[in-house]
Amino acid sequence: RPWLSPDNVREHLTELDELGLGLFGIHGEWWEVAARGGRLNPPFAEVVANLPGLEPRLVAHLQFTDPNTGVPRFEPGTATPGASWEEWDAQGLWSAFTEAAVSLARRQRPPFLGIGVEITEFARRFPAAYDRFAAEVFPEIVRRVAEVSPDTVVFPGFQFELMMGDLRGVVGPDGEPGCPGCVPPPQANSLSGRTHPDVSEVLNRFPAEVLTHVGFTTYPYFNRDFATPDAIPEDYYSRLFDRLDEAHQDVHLLFTESGWPAVAELSETEACLLCTLQHPESTATCHPQVELDAVCTQARIEENIDNLRDWLGDETEQLAFVERFAELTEDLHPALVVWTLLHDADERFPGALSGLFGHIGFRTHDGTVTRPSFDRWLELWPP
Repeated sequence: RPWLSPDNVREHLTELDELGLGLFGIHGEWWEVAARGGRLNPPFAEVVANLPGLEPRLVAHLQFTDPNTGVPRFEPGTATPGASWEEWDAQGLWSAFTEAAVSLARRQRPPFLGIGVEITEFARRFPAAYDRFAAEVFPEIVRRVAEVSPDTVVFPGFQFELMMGDLRGVVGPDGEPGCPGCVPPPQANSLSGRTHPDVSEVLNRFPAEVLTHVGFTTYPYFNRDFATPDAIPEDYYSRLFDRLDEAHQDVHLLFTESGWPAVAELSETEACLLCTLQHPESTATCHPQVELDAVCTQARIEENIDNLRDWLGDETEQLAFVERFAELTEDLHPALVVWTLLHDADERFPGALSGLFGHIGFRTHDGTVTRPSFDRWLELWPP
């Protein structure tokens, strides 16, 4: 991001190093990773090189799909508009992506290397391509990474809430379970306002010997049935093992993103940013002042503020979720837990300011307030 000057990065990463914490990084442009020989994005690489305590705690995640649609991520200018997995295969990009993953492992030697960020929609919408990834590509990446970085744990990454289906048995008009597009009155049951079928069985398509770990992003507050952390069921995470076949029962769970909002209200600027993201045809800038147009009207913005209130929280709820998350995962013994943001987002990161992620930091964006949940997190998962 443009505001990530070397000085800002150095201050932030030095603090993580001093606290004994790790850093989780998603590499969206896999082709750039390959071109850099597996190096981190600058200026991170330069700063990390001078923090020998932090470098062994860098967790890397290499992305090859759009998490929302499941379509492949091509290098700009290398594919026709709307290109899908047929063109990916035609260009031989599974091989190129594999080389990117191996180069990252060789250069960085991370303790954990995620292959694919939130590939749930990829598995749901493109089963043939997914089956090839699970049966052929991922095992090859595991084998190749083991040759250059034997201690690196390689895992695929999914989105937990969209993977496990509807928890409350909502059915569509014809009785079909988890009806996509059906909104159970009086509230929506997922981030997208849709219910989803359970697709967790897709994990069984990996050869069991290579699927030693699987990663999940998880945000239980996306589900409006869970307005508070104590409403999350006891088997929220453990129920995954009911869907796994016998050969996969020993898989270890990793949590690569999690969090809970620490504010109860969106500002008008944040609601305007969300409206702009929802309606790309809109031209509202929302910063430094809200500029409305025919799409992002004042009424629409106020509606966003009201609708998203159930997806927010406060500092007490955030602390309660830290406690609840520890309870729900205690018997699962996760080898990796990541809180998504140390600091809240601000206007320089409009995507996170949409309200759903903007205030899940352990600190305010300027660092002047540290929330009680941070100390409790460090007690539960000490560095």
